[in-house]
Amino acid sequence: MGKIMDNKFKRRYGGKMVMVYSGKRESPANEKERNTQLAKVYENVLTEILGRMAKPEELVGLTRIK
Repeated sequence: MGKIMDNKFKRRYGGKMVMVYSGKRESPANEKERNTQLAKVYENVLTEILGRMAKPEELVGLTRIK
């Protein structure tokens, strides 16, 4: 993450959540699989927080989550 995004993340979550990124590059197939899994996890977390399925526009950040 960039410095500004990192500061916003720390201010918002205050050490409650830690992001860890791999230092090495993976093969395109592994990277695609990992990205698919991360998207599913992101959707599941939003579903649990909201108590409903998130709309596609909310998932990609086009509309605010209400």
